[in-house]
Amino acid sequence: MKKNIFESNKKYNYNFTKLTDKGFKIKNQRKLSAFCYNYGFSRVINGYAACLLDSHSNFVGEIDTNQLLKLAKFDRKLGIILLESILDFEARFNSILVSSLLKFYNLENDYVLTYKNSNWLEIESSEIKKKLISNLYQSTDSNLLKSYTKIDINRIKNDESSFEPPLSTLSLSWTFGTLINLFEFLNPKLQNDIIKECLNTNISTESFLWLCNVVRKLRNKITHNDFILVSRFKVNEEIKKYLNMDKNNNFLQIKHIANFLDKVDWFNKLSFFSKSLQQRIEKLVYKFRFKYIVKRKTLKYLGYEC
Repeated sequence: MKKNIFESNKKYNYNFTKLTDKGFKIKNQRKLSAFCYNYGFSRVINGYAACLLDSHSNFVGEIDTNQLLKLAKFDRKLGIILLESILDFEARFNSILVSSLLKFYNLENDYVLTYKNSNWLEIESSEIKKKLISNLYQSTDSNLLKSYTKIDINRIKNDESSFEPPLSTLSLSWTFGTLINLFEFLNPKLQNDIIKECLNTNISTESFLWLCNVVRKLRNKITHNDFILVSRFKVNEEIKKYLNMDKNNNFLQIKHIANFLDKVDWFNKLSFFSKSLQQRIEKLVYKFRFKYIVKRKTLKYLGYEC
């Protein structure tokens, strides 16, 4: 006989008194307990439930077990939608950086990055340069790069003992953080060229790096199963203007990040998708059929007027 995953078990015995005392309605305690056990008690109660409290730290009557679990599932779906666009941006930024770098310095497409021939990295400290190059070389352990170099090793260096992939291939495996750090040390004119091609406009290198790091942090939150809905990041005046934000708003919310990703989404520009990221997020909110107060709070956290 198949065991019911909600079957009474000591490991599911959580005390929800603090929730019920604040007006939370538990419709199915075993279901809520099992969810907390498998998804993380702190994440569910101190994260999702806490964001539904009112200004007096109480739950309004509509908020119950089903609404809480729906919110947790919504947050996961939201992360998946955002991650898809973030990966598109990362891939495009990566490709533009490498191709622009090779063109700027008149390097061959099979250019191999080494300590000796990387003088285009304008880094004052040799130790920082060594650390960055070391981070780049950590990517060479990937199976993709090993396969590439085994096949084309003679074309690259005419040396069978060599195991160095060209920069264009190495870039397939380095992290988003390494990509951002590499961009930071490039020639200022090259930086501006890359920004203009990525965004189709001119903003300062500082603001571009700020946006890239916001996207990177959000990417990490998603991949580490963090709480996405309530994400907020500080913002400067130039980015506010670029994203047409309210002058009194000093934080980027999901809405604003979605706006940025829509601006740089070349898949959308090529009509691969019928809806923008913002439209897909709004549709997701309504698809979950939250009760009015939960929907209102959700939209507010996302940064949408409600």
